[in-house]
Amino acid sequence: MTACDPKRSSEIYNAGGECYSLLPRIKIERAMELVAMTGGSEIRWIKLGVIGGLCASVLYPVVLLVPMRPATAAAVAAFLGPAIGVGSLGLCQLLVLHGQRVAATLGALANIVAGALLTAMLLVQFATDASGWNSMHRDPVDRRPWGLAYPASGMHGGGPPTLCILSAEDAARKVNEGQLHSA
Repeated sequence: MTACDPKRSSEIYNAGGECYSLLPRIKIERAMELVAMTGGSEIRWIKLGVIGGLCASVLYPVVLLVPMRPATAAAVAAFLGPAIGVGSLGLCQLLVLHGQRVAATLGALANIVAGALLTAMLLVQFATDASGWNSMHRDPVDRRPWGLAYPASGMHGGGPPTLCILSAEDAARKVNEGQLHSA
């Protein structure tokens, strides 16, 4: 009869008084093999992934909910995509350790692309009014500001959207007068 190690919460005594593992033996052996095979770089990527995922989880609500100046909002938004990418790479490395190489790699690539697109979207949309119905955007080609508004407020959903090119002076005036705040 073997005695259970009190430090191992996965071992208990069975009805016959023998030490019994709650985990199947093969899973314990596989876990030990994975730990032995794992090099320092894999563990570093997993740790970086945890940090990146936590940063993305904090940055996303900050960008959406905290009123900031446009330059500050752009700086915070610029870190969001890379944080999502690093988090995805760390998760990918963790899944690869468990034999999910193809699915993990495809998932990480998709998340990196999504993080880049989200960052681009946040950087293009730089101001919105308090109601969320009117916003200013910048044309990525010629950098001109343009406004998106829903002027038919009586219609369901604000009616059809209306786009108009704004002069630089009108855009600056709307932000300075508080008609729009940074997104």
